[in-house]
Amino acid sequence: MFTWPITIELPEPPDTQSLVIQGACVKFVRESAHLLRFENEEHSDGILIGGSSQTETARFVPSLGDLPLLLFPRQRLLCPAEHDFDVFLTLPLCVLMGVGLEVHYTRVMEFWPPRFSRALYGPLESGTICRAVHSGVYHSLESVSAASAMDEDTAEVSQGSPYLSAPPPAILSLKVVNRTRKPLEVSKIMLPLELLSLYEHEGELLTNKLEMRLMGEYEAQLTSLGEPMPGTKPLRDLNGEPVIAAVRPMLFMHSYKQRTGLEFGF
Repeated sequence: MFTWPITIELPEPPDTQSLVIQGACVKFVRESAHLLRFENEEHSDGILIGGSSQTETARFVPSLGDLPLLLFPRQRLLCPAEHDFDVFLTLPLCVLMGVGLEVHYTRVMEFWPPRFSRALYGPLESGTICRAVHSGVYHSLESVSAASAMDEDTAEVSQGSPYLSAPPPAILSLKVVNRTRKPLEVSKIMLPLELLSLYEHEGELLTNKLEMRLMGEYEAQLTSLGEPMPGTKPLRDLNGEPVIAAVRPMLFMHSYKQRTGLEFGF
């Protein structure tokens, strides 16, 4: 079963189309053949979206956004010396919207989760602005699904797809590897977007599997291990192209003592 992408027909002038996206009510009003007005609580006067008179549909796809992710496990992870283990974490998604025809869509906006915050990875003077993500730590895909079902907000079906109104988070499978001679603790994980792909499997969204190899007390190496399970296919973008993650390893600091933007409200 594949739930993405979600495509809807845009209204004809002067009709309207109402949806619930990320828990918020939005409205699309067709001003003319070339103008579509978007309204929500934040933009009560509307945002005018220009386009071709042949723009007939809107398409929605899930996305991890356009900022690196700084992931904070709610339970700290301790990896014994010369051991490894697997855990599952969750990543809240944004929803990208494009407008166009069946053969070509142009990205126009994104809808973020209700709880969205930024964090600064690294020193205050030279750090990287990221999206802060806090996740529980789970031992299996089934335990993630059970926790998500308990937290789920159910939307009115008549107002659109429940996948738009409350998109389930993506599930990240992470292998933590410690080949050093002392136990090491993980308090944060830096996730560059170029290392992540989204996959859909039986209605759930998964990322590619990652290995986090602890190089020492502060440094770790992150590597993509490919598809989360055999036979899964990468999710496609607005125009149907598969989005594949890079395979080259990346180094990051999983623990550091410098003052960061976290102390200053990021």
